[in-house]
Amino acid sequence: MKIAVLTADYPPDVWSGIGVAVQRQVSELEKLGAEVQVVVARSRDAAIPAIGPVDWIHLHSLPLAELALELRRRTGARLAYTVHTQPWLEWSGNGRARFWLDTQARLLGACDRALFLSDAEHAAAQTLFPHLPPAAVIPNGVPAPPHELPGRDARPFIVFAGRFAASKGMLLLEEIVRLMKPRTSLRFVLAGGHGDDEGTAAAQRLARHCDVRGWLPRAELDALFGAARLVLVPSRYEPFGLVALEAMRMGAPVLASSTGGLRAFRDAAMMLDGRDAHAWSDAALRIASDEQAWHELHTRGPRFVGERYRPCDVAKQLWDVLASA
Repeated sequence: MKIAVLTADYPPDVWSGIGVAVQRQVSELEKLGAEVQVVVARSRDAAIPAIGPVDWIHLHSLPLAELALELRRRTGARLAYTVHTQPWLEWSGNGRARFWLDTQARLLGACDRALFLSDAEHAAAQTLFPHLPPAAVIPNGVPAPPHELPGRDARPFIVFAGRFAASKGMLLLEEIVRLMKPRTSLRFVLAGGHGDDEGTAAAQRLARHCDVRGWLPRAELDALFGAARLVLVPSRYEPFGLVALEAMRMGAPVLASSTGGLRAFRDAAMMLDGRDAHAWSDAALRIASDEQAWHELHTRGPRFVGERYRPCDVAKQLWDVLASA
């Protein structure tokens, strides 16, 4: 099978979790025998790249929709699209959401396979787009957890990692930190960036109370999760929740919103349904200070990740979907 992967984000120049997840998937597909060409384009106005004969074009970035459709027209290859976000849900109330919703509708109408990261995202798409192409749910994969992980006493941080965007819960995070700060000696660390105006402004205000580190290389992010007493994922909208999975892989207990793709992690993370900052801060302090509750989440997370989200299994699911077309 020959596949051209089209993405705006790919190592070594990575600014989100998507690029890392795509690289893992490509590596495992190649182990299965696929011939993969990775095309990295930074904008929808990028020049049409030259690619060899392929069976599939696999698109990972909605802004590259026009480029993917043109490549499909020129090569005659089939088109698969992994839906990493749904703009109408992520940017509700934002004027640009309508433009991207229309772009996504046109793309889904033209592609041969639609791939979703979670059951929740698939269900949401079915309400927005009643005539979806054949679809499958294929999550992101993460490497196996390390054999040895730091214990509770070696973890002095409460961590948020990801885009500084309103949809990631930055305003709620700001309130949580304000309420927790007088009640704990643990230090707060923010890792990420590349957000919207509202989320970036919240991060700038949080800098008075937190260590803001920006985007971290993969090894440094893993080390940060390995030093986290707790990782907060207060997202308002989350199509998958890769940060939660990567934190659990490193043995960090996760307190997350019960929304979207995060709901699939109920067996390994603590979930909250509401957006009340007092409830969040109380729950976070309970996990951080209760040794038994902490240890249960610390041991459950890596086991959950290792059993359900191996990159080789995820790549095999994708291989089977494309091969059966």
